[in-house]
Amino acid sequence: METWHHLLLVRIDESITFANISYIEEFLEAELRRQPNTKHVILIFTSVSDIDTTALEALEMFNDTLRLTGRTLNIAEAKGPVLDKLSKTDFVEQLKPGKVYFRTEEAVRALG
Repeated sequence: METWHHLLLVRIDESITFANISYIEEFLEAELRRQPNTKHVILIFTSVSDIDTTALEALEMFNDTLRLTGRTLNIAEAKGPVLDKLSKTDFVEQLKPGKVYFRTEEAVRALG
């Protein structure tokens, strides 16, 4: 097991919808309080097959909050349909300086 004091990696194991986005946000906020030195959050979307509009808007607001505290939000391993949805909005553009990575290992190498 390897840990990084400035990286928070969280794998989401289901589609992200209005029904679970509050739980995801609360979990992330609790982890950031527990790990205050975190500079980069990497959401691993390996098992995410869909994301709805409500969840996407919540992630945009979460990204804004992170940016205000000098942190970045990054996405790794998003499947084609999810990546298409993210690309059809300005979400990917709003991530900057965060990024979308094809592989988690790539994100860790770049941000680690």
